[in-house]
Amino acid sequence: MQRYFPQVLTAGMRGDLYLMFVEDPAGHVVHTARGKGGTLRYGQGTGSELDANAGVAPERISSVNVSRHRAGELGPDSVTVVWVRTGAQAAQPRAATAAAGEVQVRQVVAAIDRYFPSVRTQGAGSDPLMFVVDSRGNVVSHTAAPRQDDAVRSEDIQGVQVFKGSRVQVGSHAVQVIWVTLKEGARVTPTA
Repeated sequence: MQRYFPQVLTAGMRGDLYLMFVEDPAGHVVHTARGKGGTLRYGQGTGSELDANAGVAPERISSVNVSRHRAGELGPDSVTVVWVRTGAQAAQPRAATAAAGEVQVRQVVAAIDRYFPSVRTQGAGSDPLMFVVDSRGNVVSHTAAPRQDDAVRSEDIQGVQVFKGSRVQVGSHAVQVIWVTLKEGARVTPTA
């Protein structure tokens, strides 16, 4: 933030809804953007705001991490940070530099093994798996092939990570995952 958006730390967002950072496979920030769009969408085709602002072809994106920060955490306003990783090497965990609240791949694989054990032998198909976790990291909802009515209210979300391509390997299968972390005190109806 200090290097790319120092004005946000003191003057706030000034009408922008999010800050975006694009990281190359070597871990270097190669692009930044500020977004004003009303809805931040991922994977909605090549014309989506995320795809356009990231400046990266959607098939080159290995993961997207969205984190929301309250006013006072990173500046005077609330701030949404979008971190886009590109390329195969970007899929490797960066434990020493992981963003606050970022879920590590091993946690995702453990949740898949627990809630979708058949994925290890049969794969998950082309639809992503979706996990909703509380602020302590406990899975409170999970579904295969999420639909619009599986959505969580945006005001209840602390952050979202999208795992694409070969980033999450379960057995010999690459699995796409949407990992939604709720704010403290937010609730959803747990799945059975």
